Amino acid sequence: MNQDTNIVYHPVYDTVIPQLLLRPVDSTTLSTPDSNDYLLLCNDSIFAPYAADSVTLFRPSMFANSHTSHFGNEPQLRDVSQGFDWMFFVIIAMLALVSINLNRLRFNLKDIFASLFNQHTQGRVERENNVKTSSLLSMTFIYLASVAAVATRFATSQLDVILTIPEPLFFAILTGILFLYVILRGGLIRLIGSIFNDNYPVQAYLTSNHFFFFVGALILPPLLLFVFFAEPIEQTALAIATAVIVIILIVRLARGLQLILTNSKTSKLYLFYYLCILEIVPILVMGKILTY
Repeated sequence: MNQDTNIVYHPVYDTVIPQLLLRPVDSTTLSTPDSNDYLLLCNDSIFAPYAADSVTLFRPSMFANSHTSHFGNEPQLRDVSQGFDWMFFVIIAMLALVSINLNRLRFNLKDIFASLFNQHTQGRVERENNVKTSSLLSMTFIYLASVAAVATRFATSQLDVILTIPEPLFFAILTGILFLYVILRGGLIRLIGSIFNDNYPVQAYLTSNHFFFFVGALILPPLLLFVFFAEPIEQTALAIATAVIVIILIVRLARGLQLILTNSKTSKLYLFYYLCILEIVPILVMGKILTY
C-alpha cells in the first residue's frame, strides 16, 4: 500500500507533522486532517522542540523561598563579598603594639601634642627621650596600617571598587607600599639635605613627620573599631577617620615646610620644590589609582 508522505508544518514550533500521524479524514466527523493529538504529544513530550518565534517562559522554582527576590532569564552573580572579621584581629594587634610602644618610650603625651606645633618642645622631647627616627618607626607602621584599613573600607563601600584579590591581601599590600614609600622618601630627603648641607632642618622635618604619625597611631586604631563593626554609625566613623587622615596630612605638610623654610640657610626654593615632589606627587598618584 502506498502511503502519503506529505508533511504539515506547525505555525509555532519548528517541526513538521508527518501525514501518517494525522487522523484520517472521516466524512461523518472530520472534514480536514486533525493534528490536535500530535500537537498534544509535542507539547507534553520532553523531546518537544523549542518555539521558534516565542519567548521562553520561566516557572518559579518549587524550591523558591522568601529570600529569592525575582526570577528571570538573566543569570545572577553569586555574592562573593567577604566580611571584615579578620580586621578585628588586626585592630587588636594594633592596639597591643600601641600599648607596648607607649610603655617602652614613656613619652609625655601632652609634650608629644605640643611638639607638633612648637619647635622648642620638639627639641626638648628629642633630647630628654633620646628620640631617633628609627625608634618611632613602629608607631609609623601602625599609623600607615590604619590608613590602609581606612582606604580599603572607603574603596569598597564608597567607591564600589570590586577587588580582584582577597581583602586581607589587598590591605597587606597597601600597608607595605605605604611603609616602603615612607622609608624611601625619608632616605631621599636626607640625601637632599646632605647635598644642600642642610642636615639639621631636614632631620627636624623628618622627626616632626614621625611625631604626626605617632599621634595618628594613637587616634585611628580605636576609631577603626567603629568603622568596621559599629554598623549604625560606621559611615560617620569612616568620614571622621578620613577627615583625621586628611587633617594630619595637611598640617604635617604645613608644619614641615615651616621648619624647612625657617631653619634652612641655603636653597630654600629648591628644597621646597623637592619636598613638593616627594610629598604631594605620590599622594596625587595614589588618589588617581584608587579612583580609576
